[in-house]
Amino acid sequence: MSESHTHTYGDRPGGDQLIKGRYKIQQELGKGGMGVVYLAHDTQLHNRPVVIKVLRDASAGDWLTKKFRQEIEALVRIEHPGVVGIIDAGEMPDGQLFVVMQFVEGVNLRSILSKEGKQVDFEQTARIMDQVGRALTAAHDKGVLHCDLKPENIMLQTSQPGEEIVKLIDFGIAKIRDSKITSVEPTKIAGTMEYMAPEQLSGSPTTASDIFSLGIIAYEMLTGRKPFPANNLLQLFEAHKTGVKEPPRNFRPDLPEPAQEVILRALNPEPEQRYKRARDFSEDLRVALLNPARFAPTAEFTGTQNTTGSVQRKRSYKVTIIANVILILVALAVAWWAFRSPAKPVTTNFVAPPGSRAGKAVPAPVLPELKLNYHIMMQKTGTSKPFRIAKELLFEKGNQVQLFVTAPETGYLYMINEGPGGYVVLFPSTLNNNGSAKLTANQEIQIPGKGTFVFDAEEGTERLWIVFSPKEISELEALKSVATPEKKGELKDPGMIQSLTGFIANHPEDQTQSKRDLEANQTVLSARGDALVYLILLEHH
Repeated sequence: MSESHTHTYGDRPGGDQLIKGRYKIQQELGKGGMGVVYLAHDTQLHNRPVVIKVLRDASAGDWLTKKFRQEIEALVRIEHPGVVGIIDAGEMPDGQLFVVMQFVEGVNLRSILSKEGKQVDFEQTARIMDQVGRALTAAHDKGVLHCDLKPENIMLQTSQPGEEIVKLIDFGIAKIRDSKITSVEPTKIAGTMEYMAPEQLSGSPTTASDIFSLGIIAYEMLTGRKPFPANNLLQLFEAHKTGVKEPPRNFRPDLPEPAQEVILRALNPEPEQRYKRARDFSEDLRVALLNPARFAPTAEFTGTQNTTGSVQRKRSYKVTIIANVILILVALAVAWWAFRSPAKPVTTNFVAPPGSRAGKAVPAPVLPELKLNYHIMMQKTGTSKPFRIAKELLFEKGNQVQLFVTAPETGYLYMINEGPGGYVVLFPSTLNNNGSAKLTANQEIQIPGKGTFVFDAEEGTERLWIVFSPKEISELEALKSVATPEKKGELKDPGMIQSLTGFIANHPEDQTQSKRDLEANQTVLSARGDALVYLILLEHH
């Protein structure tokens, strides 16, 4: 199969745009699900560097627009040296929203965790987490939940060797108490999967959810691994149910025992059993790492409180040991019962880590339903008028085909052709949607962007992989690098191919339902989870 045109890939816009008459765009720093982030200079303040985030689409969905306005509200509420400062905000002439923020000269926490298995020393971990805990508590005190804490959103600004200044960034999906931006739909599940707490997966984040995310980050810094390895939402939910299988000391034997207790308490699957404040967690972790002999853990919430509301501290090592033994015995009994009992629907409980209260049932999260529609326009050899078909059929030499895709809700679309000659990236391309994978609600995408697919004389089957997700998929975004006139979308890099095939393997296409809509003459695809994956087979002879 070939295309009846030649791909050309456009260049990015130049950096001479002036926003609000004073902010001069210098370069693009990155893209997220909500906006594009630019480095700019404030021409009215000695060309001071600033960061500008622009809502990616002036016609973006109502939820995205309101969440962007809430991000501005969150930054205005919080005044803390550990949270990136807001400078300005407004609208472009075309209606696009923008926010101007403090430029943080440094790197994000991910940069020091980039190597698999790398372990950060105790002193640096304590120093960074202490600042994050204080900044996060300041946000919580103002009624702001971050909801997307991860190493990429923790910036490290080095003032002098060994003294990082931490800045929390990206409050794009923050949840705000008593927000002035009304009618923001509360049920959407948003965040970065591997750093989300169980209750956040169910669409009900709390301050404890942010503390759970901090626990994951601390675990990752100290061990070089994540505590809940999972490739999709279902696997993650199952991992949460069983609790932390590998305590951090399994990977780092020199980690003080009190530090492990602190991290496991933050990772308790029951929100009420975690730390009440992020600052309590970070203070406990600092002492447990740097001076474990003097560590006195924060009391459980069954303990008393003083008049200022701060939780009193006490030692309860004997109680903890007894509770751990009981939990182990209960877990063994449950496992034996499950092994001996016939398979039937049951309510599955979390097996809690040390210090938790076992036996509380946690309902499975309702995963978001993704929907995608497609139809095919076909023109037979020697005919002048194309006709529409809902599903693929057997094609002949010279047949010309176009694929049209729409979605009822905004998401990100990727299409890759797995043909006899290898993999070719069909979408996104600069001939379609300006090179963006974002598909707005009810927007129709034509593939290929111009012209048609033309079947040649060689017999075979073209396997067109369709992937649709509510958010950008990093593994597939990386494939854009082959979208050049020289590479023609051909995927040859072994690492990229492995990343693609690995993603598809973790999202089986048989989990996607297909149904023919006779009235609209199209195929309707639906799936629940973080991505919809479907395989279209185009056979030709």
